[in-house]
Amino acid sequence: MIINTINTKNYLSIKNKIKLLKNQKTIDILQFKKIYNKKKEKKNIKIFRKLYCLTHITI
Repeated sequence: MIINTINTKNYLSIKNKIKLLKNQKTIDILQFKKIYNKKKEKKNIKIFRKLYCLTHITI
């Protein structure tokens, strides 16, 4: 499964990025895939895509 990363600039300000980096938590990719595959509802997919992207921000 290829996970498309969302451009974080669309929904995050620089201040929020810095806050997130300070409180950064990583998501296990296998766990992410399991949840992603189990819950294919649009709402959940959007949330998990955002979570995945937020935990992989590079400045």
